[in-house]
Amino acid sequence: MPSPSDHARRRGSRLAAWLVAVAVLIVVYVLSAGPVLAAGCWLRDATGWEGFYAVFFLYLPLFPLADVDLFEAYLMWWMKLLDTMPPG
Repeated sequence: MPSPSDHARRRGSRLAAWLVAVAVLIVVYVLSAGPVLAAGCWLRDATGWEGFYAVFFLYLPLFPLADVDLFEAYLMWWMKLLDTMPPG
């Protein structure tokens, strides 16, 4: 029969695993913003169909980060890489 300390240790390691998983998902979400938004803008430029701008809705929670110089530079780097510009 497992002791209470074994149960607490397993519970703590499960919590740590969940926290790491959530942190990794957040990092992947933020890093995926650049290529996905740039691809949406490039597709709009290539086809003329405004519907490709719908990808911006996926990243609405990140728009306040656009004021952060590093994040804005990251997005603009992807835009330059695909030779496109954001809407506006």
